[in-house]
Amino acid sequence: MGSLNINSLCKHIDELRALMVGQPLDILAINETKLESADCDGLLNLPGYTLIRRDRNKFGGGVCVYLRHSINFSRMLDFEDENLEMIVLEIQKPNSSPFLFAS
Repeated sequence: MGSLNINSLCKHIDELRALMVGQPLDILAINETKLESADCDGLLNLPGYTLIRRDRNKFGGGVCVYLRHSINFSRMLDFEDENLEMIVLEIQKPNSSPFLFAS
């Protein structure tokens, strides 16, 4: 697991891709994505990962989580507060009890 304040995901996506090749993580949470709903997931993809987003706008805020494709998860919207920029996931890994991940 890792966490990163990226200060605009669109501007730094190539650097993030290079980082993830050398240091692959199962889960990567990113703050300050500065994404809007018009920003396409296809431009932000990381090979081998699923992207979950909670956008604000291009001027600040926003969070996202990249999860390795092999990880089973459910988004726990009941645990997310509409006034907070957060994503809550229930993660189910083989041979372990489910756990909550929040960013």
